[in-house]
Amino acid sequence: MSAIPRHLQPIPEPPVTPALHLCFSLIVCFLLALPFLLQARDSRPAPGPATLAIAADLSLTLDGTPVTRPGLQPNLKSLHEKHPDRSLLVRPAPGLAEEDLLEFLSLARGAGFTRVAIAPRPQT
Repeated sequence: MSAIPRHLQPIPEPPVTPALHLCFSLIVCFLLALPFLLQARDSRPAPGPATLAIAADLSLTLDGTPVTRPGLQPNLKSLHEKHPDRSLLVRPAPGLAEEDLLEFLSLARGAGFTRVAIAPRPQT
C-alpha cells in the first residue's frame, strides 16, 4: 500500500450533530424566555373602572369631575378612546328614577363602553 501524503488526503467533514444540537438548544431557550420578555414589556398596571355618580337632582360627576348632561357622552367617548379596556361603574343616588338610570346607561353604551356595572346602594 502506498501512503498518500497528508496534504493530498481528503479533509474529513466536521461533525454536524453537535452544531444542530446547539442550534436547537438555543431555539428552545429563546422560546422559553419569550413569555417573560413580553410580560415585562406590557407590565403597566391596568386602570381601574371609571366612576359615574348620578345625584338625585341628576347632577353628574365622572371620576370626581362634575360634567353636564350634554357633555357626558363626549367625555365618556374620550375616556373610552384613551383606555378601551376600561369598565364603567355607575353609582346612582337612592331614589333615582329607573328611566333616568337607563338613559345614562344607554349614553355609556353609545360612547363605546361594553362593560358597565351598577354599584349597589348602601343599605340603611
